[in-house]
Amino acid sequence: MHFSKRLARFLWLVLASAALLTVAAYGGTLLVVRHKEQAVDRAWAETYGSLDGFDASLPRTEKNETARRLEELCWPLGFPLRSLALNEAQPTGPWNEVEGDVHGYLEVQLETPSPAVAPPPAPVARFLSQRAGERETLLDLLATAVPLWDQDMERPPIALPPHRLGLMGLAEWLVADALAQLAEGRSCEALRDLAGARRLTESLRLRPELLSQDAALATARMCAGVLRKLDRCPEGWEPDLLPGAFEPELQRAARYVAWSYREAGRRSAAEPYTGRMARREGLLWKTFGRLWFRLSMADAGERFLAEVAEAQRLGFCSADYPATLDRIARSTPWWSSIGRFGIVSLGRSWASMRQLQLDLELTRKLFEVRAARDPVSGAWPRTVEGIEKTRCEGARWDYAVEEDGSAFLRYAGSVARPDRPGRIDLPVEFWLPAPVRAPRLRLADSR
Repeated sequence: MHFSKRLARFLWLVLASAALLTVAAYGGTLLVVRHKEQAVDRAWAETYGSLDGFDASLPRTEKNETARRLEELCWPLGFPLRSLALNEAQPTGPWNEVEGDVHGYLEVQLETPSPAVAPPPAPVARFLSQRAGERETLLDLLATAVPLWDQDMERPPIALPPHRLGLMGLAEWLVADALAQLAEGRSCEALRDLAGARRLTESLRLRPELLSQDAALATARMCAGVLRKLDRCPEGWEPDLLPGAFEPELQRAARYVAWSYREAGRRSAAEPYTGRMARREGLLWKTFGRLWFRLSMADAGERFLAEVAEAQRLGFCSADYPATLDRIARSTPWWSSIGRFGIVSLGRSWASMRQLQLDLELTRKLFEVRAARDPVSGAWPRTVEGIEKTRCEGARWDYAVEEDGSAFLRYAGSVARPDRPGRIDLPVEFWLPAPVRAPRLRLADSR
């Protein structure tokens, strides 16, 4: 009996000690969380200023008629443009069979540093021919308005946009058709395709998510690759080629991601992160799981803001920023892996933006060279004022006319391309062929 009492006291002592240790661990972790959240708020204020009113400044739109009709038109073709229901499969259609061939055609043509455009391979040509009717409907639809989808800031803030991959696929379709039209000498039809792809890019630019901006950079790069094959800049495209184009949207997306980490962590303290998680969470999650998630989001937000500040300090022209941003991403602790994706994504998007600025700069300069050519002979100018200037110090553009009358424009500076499989990278050099001289006419012998 005496032994049983001693055992009971021992067990109570163990349970009480465990409870005290649990409370102490929870309280200590909570203090760490609050300290990190305060650090995030201070970092936000140093980087962006006051948080007051940021939530209200985020864009709020509803799906418009153009987006609804796009979904109806493109879903049977295999383009995902809406959220999938639980257990709903991705759409399948003709696009899925030819998507790889289209991407390969775009890579070859857009990465060729000359105005030459080859006809598409047989599978791509067949798809473009068979879907000419849907293309007309698509272009007429995009001419009416920019497609908009719901932007609900009350949903989980790090959720992904549902239509990003579908819009990128549609842009690839139209850009491939534009190249095919150019190969046949139908420049007006090619410009219609580019106008449609531009509308898709505008739809992505209006989104606040970082992934949407990354997709917008990719579609803008494809359009720039087609534009530089034209003799002159089409009317209305000048703003898309200006220095700094697309940068404000990327900066806004970075602010949105930083706010998302902050908001997601603090929401978890008061309500479940998702409905599914709410149904499954038990006492352990409610006490420690939410606290861990809150700590992870605070840590990710703090590191993300540090990455933004470092990227802004270095600027797009720095050759040091890829390694610097990679170091910040790799320093993320193992228990904060949830936020690693956004941190890595910013580094990739920053590199994509730097590359796009070079792509746009080369496209602008090619139009300057073409505008300065001799109006009679078509000869390329020996010099073009300011052609060597570039946004980045320590670099320049080299321009020269060869003995055979051809000309080239090449970027003389470091280029750090994002390492992404399947990514289309435009060359930072371009060759302009020598003007074609009309053959001399020989007078017929009068005898």
